[in-house]
Amino acid sequence: TSELDWAGKSHMEVREIGALDGSVLVVPVGSIEQHGHHLPVATDTILVDAMAHAGSEHVADEVPLLITPPVWCGFSPHHLSLGGRLSLEFAHLRAVLEDVASTGLENGFDAVLFLNEHGGNVALINAVVRTLGKELDAEVLGTTYF
Repeated sequence: TSELDWAGKSHMEVREIGALDGSVLVVPVGSIEQHGHHLPVATDTILVDAMAHAGSEHVADEVPLLITPPVWCGFSPHHLSLGGRLSLEFAHLRAVLEDVASTGLENGFDAVLFLNEHGGNVALINAVVRTLGKELDAEVLGTTYF
């Protein structure tokens, strides 16, 4: 595990980092779906976790942050016929992301950044960012890196 991983911290360490001014919680969001005959179905999740770590390591000296375990199950109804996919309904995944962000902010973090790797998640993450930031009066951001 990386020094930036939420999952490797004690609850006190999470709170200490969250209490720092300008703290950011990075939430990688992927999917489980087919990627041809040669790649694993977890390709999006593997890539977004790697991107979260690579990007975060570049700013970790300047920005206090932690990276959550990746949200591995995305919104992929359009991949049903191709096999290999696991998918959540739009409303269910939205609720998961809202809950992850809300509880992250309850741990003292000033901002949440959803880092996305799956096209089917784009509209969903945009909806979470629009509504949750207003509801919680917090910085809630989302980006898709491709």
